Amino acid sequence: EFKTEIKDFSDCKREDIYKWEEEVAKIPISGINAPLFQFIIMKINDNEVGVYIKTNHMISDAWSMMLISSGVVEIYSKLLIGKNIEDKKPSYIDYLEKEKEYFE
Repeated sequence: EFKTEIKDFSDCKREDIYKWEEEVAKIPISGINAPLFQFIIMKINDNEVGVYIKTNHMISDAWSMMLISSGVVEIYSKLLIGKNIEDKKPSYIDYLEKEKEYFE
């Protein structure tokens, strides 16, 4: 478990948000005694939010980033329409079982 940072950009211009993203992207993820990922929820204004996701290449690539993004959109879409999302946390064992079924 980890605490997700929330950044409020309500009083900022879009250009300021883009500058912030560029600066944060330049900061390397250590990989030594530190998390290999960073998730920040960005409040753009009262009607818009965003999610900043940064990961170390040891744990992700372009494909896994697409999967993460799709998962976030799927859960958010369900919440928007009031659909109940599973309380079950993702399981790596479940993932391995699905992969085994796929290859069989």
